[in-house]
Amino acid sequence: PFMVRVEGPEGQPLFLEGEIDALAATGDMAYLVDYKTGGSVQETDEQLHAKHALQAQCYAYALLRNGFAEVRATFVRVEQRASDGGPQTVVYRFDASDVPDLEAEIISRWPGL
Repeated sequence: PFMVRVEGPEGQPLFLEGEIDALAATGDMAYLVDYKTGGSVQETDEQLHAKHALQAQCYAYALLRNGFAEVRATFVRVEQRASDGGPQTVVYRFDASDVPDLEAEIISRWPGL
């Protein structure tokens, strides 16, 4: 579980919280895994990337704000198979230079703002 403060409009404090399924770290790099169930076999790679992007951005923002320089995120669809027979995955990569853009995206999607 995590909770991180986000500066909202006019300095309004907002709190982003969530729970990462699996997290490993080495040095200043974090590797996270989020397991997904359900979904449709017809979803394209592009649709899957867009579908999980905000969640990946929130997780990366929290980790980057907590001192990691790089975050690699893998979303694993345990019930859907990739063409190689393994589980279908969607991969994201973020680094510290992404923090301002991640924060802007998170604030722009914040309910009620």
